[in-house]
Amino acid sequence: MTNPFPTVNETSNKPGEQAFEVGQILRLVICELIDDGVLFLGQETYKLEIPYVFETAFLLLMESDPTDELLMIIGIFTHFFTVETTLAERQFFRALAKLIGRRAARLSACGIAAIVSKRGYLDEGCSVGADGSLYNISTLKYPGFADRVHECLQDIFGEKGKNIVTYYAEDGSGVGSAIIAAMTKLREDAGLFAHV
Repeated sequence: MTNPFPTVNETSNKPGEQAFEVGQILRLVICELIDDGVLFLGQETYKLEIPYVFETAFLLLMESDPTDELLMIIGIFTHFFTVETTLAERQFFRALAKLIGRRAARLSACGIAAIVSKRGYLDEGCSVGADGSLYNISTLKYPGFADRVHECLQDIFGEKGKNIVTYYAEDGSGVGSAIIAAMTKLREDAGLFAHV
């Protein structure tokens, strides 16, 4: 299996910044398995060849499908990509979606851990606002995403990882920009780092 992450980075509209393209990662793995003759033999799969056609919401649905036959996964592949799936393929897609979602959560936790460590917030604890489709997909969180982030923070920091709380912050980029502007103004007024 070829590592899909360099391809995701190279084809991203923000190279070097978008490591969490979960739908694109899943699509690339599926496309490689199609090319290897493992999936969808004899079926037209051209719709899956379109970059970024596999949305993050599809992974949410794949992971949260409550049916034994994984009917949501049937619906995704039949409706959006006009391909038929076997139960074994659907089980594989669900497991792959969970793996990719777990990776994204662990990458998020690493970023949070780095900032918390650098700023010295671990002992006192802190709250971290998160924005993006993994934290909020039309008001539905990615199933277990925040729990996975917290689990990783505890893997990194042990019990102290429980001192870090994450929450969904709507318009996180805008709020973050406002906070940075306010902090810069306070520093400037205090004569600290006036050149920044």
